[in-house]
Amino acid sequence: MSVSVGPGWSGALVRLLPGWYADAGAISLYYASRTLLPAKTRVFIDFLTEAFRRERLAQRFAGSVG
Repeated sequence: MSVSVGPGWSGALVRLLPGWYADAGAISLYYASRTLLPAKTRVFIDFLTEAFRRERLAQRFAGSVG
């Protein structure tokens, strides 16, 4: 399988399997080193951490809520 980006790509993400959701399982972020961490990567990690805290996603993915 290959993925390509053509000149007409808008940059929007498209859900490939709209009826499928992963409601259980571990989610992890791995990165090489804090000392060489690019600012963009740090911002992304901070964004995900805050989103999980705000939306209580850790509990949802742990299966402890509904």
